[in-house]
Amino acid sequence: MCQPQFPQMSRKRSSTESTSECEEEQVEEGNECGENMDCGGEHERLTSQNCYLHGVISRLTTEKDLLEDDYRRVKTKNVELVRDMECLKSRLSGFNDSLLNISKQISAPLNSGSISGTRPRIFLKQVFDTQNGTPFTEMEPPFRSDKNGCFPHAVAIDPYTKSKELQLEHRRSVHFTFAASFEDGRPATEYDISEDGLVPFCMEFVYADDLSKVKAADFNKSDAESLTFPKQCDIGVQQMMKGMVSFQIKRFNVSSSEAGRRRHLLVSVKPLHEELARDGNLCYKTEPFIIRARVRIRKDKA
Repeated sequence: MCQPQFPQMSRKRSSTESTSECEEEQVEEGNECGENMDCGGEHERLTSQNCYLHGVISRLTTEKDLLEDDYRRVKTKNVELVRDMECLKSRLSGFNDSLLNISKQISAPLNSGSISGTRPRIFLKQVFDTQNGTPFTEMEPPFRSDKNGCFPHAVAIDPYTKSKELQLEHRRSVHFTFAASFEDGRPATEYDISEDGLVPFCMEFVYADDLSKVKAADFNKSDAESLTFPKQCDIGVQQMMKGMVSFQIKRFNVSSSEAGRRRHLLVSVKPLHEELARDGNLCYKTEPFIIRARVRIRKDKA
């Protein structure tokens, strides 16, 4: 009778179990190795990223420091600008006060000798160019001068009245200059007329026959806005300086022949302030003259 071989089966099962356990240990060791390899790569990546972030933080910190320096400089500059603006406001306020005081002095009656009656008489006279000591206005016709700014430009015979006539050429410059002097001939200044020395004079052109004001519209020249260049509104008021006042005209925009009928003109000068203008000695009217498109007289050496 055969007996069952149970011990042999038991040994075979033990061998199989041993093999399975070995395989499981190898798998576990392999897994642990793979995990270790993965951990090493992640560590390197995190280390690299950490270095990059440290670089970004360092750069941002540097930029922050620079911005703070700029802010401190701008803040300091702003304080300086505010201080300068306050100083400028203070200076402008003082300047405006000065202008206001001057304006009040101009608009108010001047504390001058013409009002108080305490100063000597002062006269306003026209200053003439001369030839050999003779004023151009007293030269015998025919006479002509090419001197720049002289008055008159020429002296001729009026073809209608046969009397002496002073002529200006419209394209040439002319200076109407006046000087103040005392009754004995000594030069006077604006401070002799007014204590503050502010003595502006105004000039206007009037017709010699009736003293009516000359207007650009009186002439047959539609494009003439003013009799003169520069415009009368720009040069019509001048401040007396060192006892003299001058109105300088570069050219006339019209000539007397364009007025329809031949009328002589003259220049009327007087102080701008009414109180001083009441003093007839400070007012002056030039000799009558005519404006010619072209002076047709021989040249003189003057």
